[in-house]
Amino acid sequence: MPIGSGLSAQIGVAQEVTPGTPTTSGMRFFEFNSETHELKKTVVEGKGLHAGGQYDRAARRAYVKRDVNGGFDLNVANKGFGLLLQNMLGSFSATAVQIGVTGAYKQVHAPGSLQGKTMTVQKGVPQTNGTVIPITYTGVKFSDWEISCKEGEIATLKLTVDAWDELNPNTSPAGPALATASYPVASEFHFAQANLLLGGTATTTSGVTSVASGVNIASVTNCSIKQSNPFKADRYFYGSNGRKAEQIENATHALTGQLDVEFVTQAAVYDLFTSDAAVALEVSFVGPSIGASNYTLDIIIPNIHFDGETPKIGGPDVLSMTMPFTGLDDQVNNPIQITYISTDTAV
Repeated sequence: MPIGSGLSAQIGVAQEVTPGTPTTSGMRFFEFNSETHELKKTVVEGKGLHAGGQYDRAARRAYVKRDVNGGFDLNVANKGFGLLLQNMLGSFSATAVQIGVTGAYKQVHAPGSLQGKTMTVQKGVPQTNGTVIPITYTGVKFSDWEISCKEGEIATLKLTVDAWDELNPNTSPAGPALATASYPVASEFHFAQANLLLGGTATTTSGVTSVASGVNIASVTNCSIKQSNPFKADRYFYGSNGRKAEQIENATHALTGQLDVEFVTQAAVYDLFTSDAAVALEVSFVGPSIGASNYTLDIIIPNIHFDGETPKIGGPDVLSMTMPFTGLDDQVNNPIQITYISTDTAV
């Protein structure tokens, strides 16, 4: 019998065939740290005056629309993340291509359209009596995501979601039954596997971007990369029973990030800030070997500009700088590209 606490919780994600129609077919399960999905109801109360009436009448309360927001945080594992990367970037043409005759498969994720692409997210919520209740979210899209890794820690992924509806076994319609969770045997990318390069020359061949001759920046203690996917998420219409229609992208995507660095040399990062020069960024995590290859998470942003700060002396300690940056489209290369090498034979 399941334990009546968060120890029995689960989260699964499946790609929907029809946007907004829940499915647990092919659901992929992720070991997660926390989640915040929640239903937000819009309820109105009629205020009509009535002789002698001192209280609002129950019959005049109306439940007019619903919305779902929240998200979940998880460590970045070296297996099973292709589905998330697709929905983060819109890279639905990405495939897992075998590297030679090894057991390694490479996925290259570059930005694409999110139109018509939604997910079902189901969480298993344990009651204290040991029963795990399935709460299912339909029409899910990622409105924001952030990959980060601090000194001495595991790389993490924070996902913010926008969804159409929240279903459970007692709603009308009822949500799907609790899917049976299974997890790959995977390890997690971490600080000791990380490397960061700035500069070099970015080129794109057959849709794949690479950077040559980047300079290793060994003074970085923290790196985060974030993208916002803006949607019109309040599309409510007559005949929809208070349920929203598909979220539609309605602004340019905001690609940002931050480096925390020691002030080792003026040229390393500070000069890039003062000159506002464009520079390529490549962050990679290289894990255990897969034959002649390795489990890898590699992120390339060919054109970033630092919006950082001048070094400040606050005392006798080593100087450090917080260097936020903005990623832009150079109209030649992929604005951002994430390469994922694992033993996954499919995205």
